[in-house]
Amino acid sequence: MMLDLDLDRVARAVRHTSNAVLVTDAALHLTWVNESFTHLSGDALADAQGRPPGELLRNHKADPATIKTLLDTAAAGTACRAEVLNRAKEGRDCWVDTDVHPTRDENGVLVGFMEAATDISACKQGESEGEGEGEAEAARAGNAARFDRRAGRCLRAVRP
Repeated sequence: MMLDLDLDRVARAVRHTSNAVLVTDAALHLTWVNESFTHLSGDALADAQGRPPGELLRNHKADPATIKTLLDTAAAGTACRAEVLNRAKEGRDCWVDTDVHPTRDENGVLVGFMEAATDISACKQGESEGEGEGEAEAARAGNAARFDRRAGRCLRAVRP
């Protein structure tokens, strides 16, 4: 009974988080995405299901070493965190801080991956253009974000 309640809470949190959440099978084909993924990428579950994330989000300007790291860790069935330059369906560049974890069955067999990605585009823009320059883009996305040069990091607050 308590486990069911906990699983329901986790499911609601994943559905409603501002982070894009993707679930794949072991062959890296998408099996589920949340609404934040759809907002970020432009692809709904019906369009994304069965396709690899790289097919939907591939950006030829992305760092090849980062893409290789993501693919190598997936092949090894291990976790990875990286900042990746993606491209949304309508052609917009989108930076994400992505955290990918393998999922395994009760016997330890790899059954897929779960990925949570945070849109850091405004912060990346701020890094390259100067403090606060990414705020307009963040406001359009519904987030308050800016790169603080004194702190040397992105400051981000999600609006409800």
